[in-house]
Amino acid sequence: MCPDCHSLEKSTQTLSGKGKVLSWVRQVRPASFGFKESPIVILVELEEGLRMVSNLAGDEPPEIGDAVTVDFEKTSGGKAVPVFKKAGA
Repeated sequence: MCPDCHSLEKSTQTLSGKGKVLSWVRQVRPASFGFKESPIVILVELEEGLRMVSNLAGDEPPEIGDAVTVDFEKTSGGKAVPVFKKAGA
């Protein structure tokens, strides 16, 4: 829903897939089902201003402000979900 006009109309837009890390967390408990280790969950601000929560690929925690780019990981159901990796990695 649009936060300004409360419209429910949808449209699609191509995004750059580039952004920066605003915040991150890694749970300290046994890994979630389907993960070898607990994933690093990040809040990303894309170049276009959109913010989204996703996982960071890899085991190295990010720094706030790190540049990231989108990648896609296959799910057990044969679909793909967006995840991010550090830019240049």
